[in-house]
Amino acid sequence: MAGLAETGGGLLLALGLLTPIGAAVICSVMLVALTVHIKKGFFAQNGGYEYTLVLGVAALSFAFTGPGYLSLDALLGNHFSGTFWGIAALLVGVLGGVFSLIQRHTTSAQQTTSADTV
Repeated sequence: MAGLAETGGGLLLALGLLTPIGAAVICSVMLVALTVHIKKGFFAQNGGYEYTLVLGVAALSFAFTGPGYLSLDALLGNHFSGTFWGIAALLVGVLGGVFSLIQRHTTSAQQTTSADTV
């Protein structure tokens, strides 16, 4: 599921189409990845969360600044950028990441419970 989200969000950002949605999806995936890497510290050379943090912030920067004039949003006349869209992408991304983490925690708890009963 994370690979599909990364591909879809990255494709939206690369095309400059519905940029805040792509930014929110990438932010969500990077939030989950950050929780995996946080135990190893900050620096990526040690397996830390530096790279995932940079990718999440970079994706959100497109929601704040817009995709530019060489994008499908510009071609279609969509102007989804600015403070409102950046904050909206951040909030949706955080909510999506938290939902994914809760779902992952619930699934692992159910697997542990079913393994204990066998």
